[in-house]
Formats: sequence, structure tokens, C-alpha cells
Amino acid sequence: MLGLCDFVFAHERATFQTPFTALGQAPEACSSVVFPALMGRTHANAMLLLGQKLSASTAAQRGLVTEVYGADFEAQVAGHVQTLAKAYPNSMKQSKALIRGIDLATLQAVNKTECKVLQKLWLSPECLDAVSKFSSRK
Repeated sequence: MLGLCDFVFAHERATFQTPFTALGQAPEACSSVVFPALMGRTHANAMLLLGQKLSASTAAQRGLVTEVYGADFEAQVAGHVQTLAKAYPNSMKQSKALIRGIDLATLQAVNKTECKVLQKLWLSPECLDAVSKFSSRK
């Protein structure tokens, strides 16, 4: 989901992980196409296939996170929110359409495909086993 966000602000202690294959699942929320576009194929594969956990700073270096903040996290994010709130709505809407509009049809198709794959996987013995193991963890 983060790859679809306009901005991702993270606290320096945050971590990011996509343990899809460890849970018998597949990428979702267009991450199969957005992560490689943001981070490059090899870094995306490490997250999506290996479940690699990223620190906030590494996620920022790889393009998944916009900015990393420490103790002043809330104040910094509030500043960004204020800046966005002051923007002219139509200008913001048109700018976002220009930035993302070209990708919309592709993203919709990818999302549809990912959902179909997930529906099949959710009924598979692998996924049921993974969910059972996850649920029984202490």
C-alpha cells in the first residue's frame, strides 16, 4: 500500500516488511509493479520474495519512504499537512492526475490480477498451513 501513497513519512525506529511468501500469499496493493518501479527489481525482490525487513533509513534510501524523522516526527509531519492544506484543491487534483494518471489503467489491471492470485492462494493448502502456523505462534 505504501507504494501507492503520495508521501511516506517514517519515524527513525520504524521498520517495513512484506512477508507474503512466508505466509503463503502473494504481493498485493499493486506492490508487484510499484515496488520494482520505486526500488528497482532486486531490492523489490528482496522484500516481496524473501520478506526482507527494512529500517526506515534503508527504506528511504531505496525510495519507499519519503522522509525519516526522529523525536520531532509529529511536528515535521504536521508541517507537511499544513502545507498540503494550504494548497489550492484544483491545482493539487490536477497535479496528482498528471503524476499518477498515466499509471491508473496499469495499476487497476495489476490490482485485479493480484486479487485473483490471492483468492486462489487463500484456498491453497500452503496458505492454510502458513496461517495456521502464524496463528499458533506465541
